Amino acid sequence: MVDKAETQDVKQRRGELNRRLRAPVFATGMSAANALVNERLVKRFSSNAGHIIVRVSPGGADYCVVVTDNADEADRVVKVFGPYESVSAP
Repeated sequence: MVDKAETQDVKQRRGELNRRLRAPVFATGMSAANALVNERLVKRFSSNAGHIIVRVSPGGADYCVVVTDNADEADRVVKVFGPYESVSAP
């Protein structure tokens, strides 16, 4: 017989795993050959070029990911992702 508390724990862990699998993925300098070989993963990428900057809010409760253009020294902002809630590691 399955304990109800144990079932709830399994559901909670499954939900956490699903949330982590949906997390955005950022890459830099993705070559065409790498993109071709890793096609199924590349579809999940939020970015595959530029510089990636993580800006954590004061106190660390949340953060944003900023992608900048690395084609020249201007480092123009291409896109901002977030804010995302910070989560403590288990």
